[in-house]
Amino acid sequence: MTQSKFRKKTFLTNFILSLVFVLGSVQITHAIELLSYWDFNDPGNGTSATDVTGNSPDLELNGGAAFTEDAGGLSDSAGDYALDLGGVNDGSYGRTIEGDHLNSAFDNNAMSVVFWQNTTQTGNTSAFWITSPAANGSQRGFQAHTPWSDGTIYFDQSGCCAGPQRLTVGGLVQLDTWQHFVFQRDADGNMEIWVDGVQAAAQGGAEPLDEFNGVITIGADLNGNNGFAGRIDDFGIFNERLDEDQIA
Repeated sequence: MTQSKFRKKTFLTNFILSLVFVLGSVQITHAIELLSYWDFNDPGNGTSATDVTGNSPDLELNGGAAFTEDAGGLSDSAGDYALDLGGVNDGSYGRTIEGDHLNSAFDNNAMSVVFWQNTTQTGNTSAFWITSPAANGSQRGFQAHTPWSDGTIYFDQSGCCAGPQRLTVGGLVQLDTWQHFVFQRDADGNMEIWVDGVQAAAQGGAEPLDEFNGVITIGADLNGNNGFAGRIDDFGIFNERLDEDQIA
């Protein structure tokens, strides 16, 4: 593991130990809350992953989704696991049940999804899909293709695929390499994609968030299609935008 990865891993772990916090001198309307966080470090019975915050339901593993072998996570260290999602569109994914665990993000009209990804194969894939029943595009509340088969990263929110709903950037996903992703929007409708600590794309004018029903799918879309190929680790959801210091 590189020094950069170690710093990021250590920072994220410390960052997540406090579930409700205000960040330094950053002036924000709401305290930032970590709504969901899966570090995948407790394989248990191998059929579900526990949300470390205790705020969200367990992530139930479906198809071939499984915990990696020990040291298969970001750090390559003993005791560090990740979620292994197999190959492109093979029916592997993790999913929560419905609930109110994302309500404060909807109330704030702001949300950030952060995670590490190690891609083994590109295709028509979704890293995550957060369901909003009122959103078009298969209830596409908040989701990312990382990437689609054309190599483009697509970030959709409150439906698809008009300008106020979609942000894109191409050519940044690398195979067989751990990469850090942040997909976020603030209350003013500014959408951002961050890759490896660098803002890769941004635009204003986003539609307001549609209300979430709490269903979070990791590694596929709402219907279990568009299956991601590779591993995902340290997957978190916040109810506010993160700034550069929290990301880098």
